[in-house]
Amino acid sequence: MKRSRKALWRALLGLALLAAVLALADVGRVLARLREAQWGWLAAGLLAAVASWRAAGTEGGFRFTSFEAFPLEPEELARALAAFPGLEGATELVERWASGARRF
Repeated sequence: MKRSRKALWRALLGLALLAAVLALADVGRVLARLREAQWGWLAAGLLAAVASWRAAGTEGGFRFTSFEAFPLEPEELARALAAFPGLEGATELVERWASGARRF
């Protein structure tokens, strides 16, 4: 009977380890989505500010500065901006970001 208890505990430990690994994998996906969402809000804020500036007919230049340690790839930026349908300039921003432009 002792052996069967040991086997049961080993099986339970194995399941617990598997659950922990799966939870960590989920955390990675969640963190990636949060990073994408953060950038989506930042880019949407930029585009909304530019649209307001243009609508106001303000003369001169518009300056928006952001420092990001881990900027998104163009595909990730496009996915993040997809959460804001109809946002003027989103396609242009993604295309220019993909071309390497960092000033628009």
